[in-house]
Amino acid sequence: MEENCGLKGRYEISLISADTGRLLQVIKFDNCLTAIHRDMRCALLLGTTSGYTLNDLSIAAFAFGDGTDPAQANSTALQHEIYRKAVTKKALSATNTVQSICAISNTECNFTIREIGVYSSTGKLLSRANCNIEKNSNIVMNITRYDVINI
Repeated sequence: MEENCGLKGRYEISLISADTGRLLQVIKFDNCLTAIHRDMRCALLLGTTSGYTLNDLSIAAFAFGDGTDPAQANSTALQHEIYRKAVTKKALSATNTVQSICAISNTECNFTIREIGVYSSTGKLLSRANCNIEKNSNIVMNITRYDVINI
């Protein structure tokens, strides 16, 4: 018997014209989940918390920066965070998928985004991804992040 068990995070980012509302581009990419996912899973299987709480996994905010260091599981922060915004919405979108959404207006986050992170309500970095998105005042950005859990 072979098991296909694991966690995976991925992004889908829609860039929309602020003037016309027309969809300009959709960008999709995977992210690097940080070690807290592994550590919490092991702790739960042992029946302990190992210093963590469930709030350490509660998705609360997206952060954006211009750092270029590669995303790694041991990352605890973005390399150079410039902007942070609370999650607009999060929900279970399928039996095994949590969907987190963040809407960025045309007046927010206007720089070349090179890294995106998701933070918990306790300030722990849950995931980090490298990207290259030119965001300016002509663009509205809708970000959907999927956490897919396979058992």
